[in-house]
Amino acid sequence: MSEFLFMPEQRGYPADYLRGRISSRKGGLITDWERLLATTDPLQGLALEEHSDEGIWRRLLAEYAWIWRQMEPKLRQVFAPYFTLLEFQTLVKVLRLNQAGGSERGAQLLEQSQLNPAIKAHLLSEAGVETVMAGLVPLLGAIDRRFYRLEEAFREEGLSGFELRLAGLCLEYRAERKMHPVIETFFRLSIDHRNLLAIAKHQRWGVDTAPAMIRGGHLSPSRLENAAKGGDGGALAELVRQTAGREVSKEDMEQLEPLLLAALTKEVRRMGRCDDEIGPILDYLWHRFMEARNLGILFHGTRLDRDTVRAELVQ
Repeated sequence: MSEFLFMPEQRGYPADYLRGRISSRKGGLITDWERLLATTDPLQGLALEEHSDEGIWRRLLAEYAWIWRQMEPKLRQVFAPYFTLLEFQTLVKVLRLNQAGGSERGAQLLEQSQLNPAIKAHLLSEAGVETVMAGLVPLLGAIDRRFYRLEEAFREEGLSGFELRLAGLCLEYRAERKMHPVIETFFRLSIDHRNLLAIAKHQRWGVDTAPAMIRGGHLSPSRLENAAKGGDGGALAELVRQTAGREVSKEDMEQLEPLLLAALTKEVRRMGRCDDEIGPILDYLWHRFMEARNLGILFHGTRLDRDTVRAELVQ
């Protein structure tokens, strides 16, 4: 998966040394979300160039860029699947900004991105999104032909369809290849969660056709198919209960994404305690990602009641 990323020339450090450097940065993590919920401007006091979605994402990318540069080459190879999944989100954000006429803002995001320079060059093009896509899809498809499906997704469903298909293809592509056990567990759980969310959305919208499932998760295709066909949602709720590791209520099913993210966060933290090398690094990276997600929710939820916002946070 390193084909999608920029590989620095510096040698970097092994996992045990990097863990020590990361531990000194954990003090900067946000832990008191209730305090931020009580403020009128939750982003005040944070190291942000601007209070916006892009400002929050640039803050995350800057921290990820620092960690990426600190890693030795073998360690980068271990984490390349995770960084690719993250950077594909950057790719979509830049495309959305370009489509909205904010190419300069997209270029600012790419300054901290670890995407392959060839991919960046397409994203920095002054051409329209359709033209950029015409060059970008073959570039990804040359790495694996399944990425050519992105062209159809964009043509039929726009950037929203492109984003969903890109994330799914990234997960599926990587799940077929050997990974470190910690990263593999993260990917397979992520696939399960996306499949469960897809089923829940189809049932909520009353769509007759079953959603396309991402291959490579822990949940078997037959069980997912059975849950997709279950009109009452009982089979889906059972899969969610098993995946989340606790009983789920009707209210939980209505807030499924934060529930599943909380379950994934719990598992990542467990691996951070049980694995001496890779687990703690993934735990820190994921903690930073969830921090950015929560900040985005606070930023957009300033006019909503606090209970509604609190339900979306993952703490």
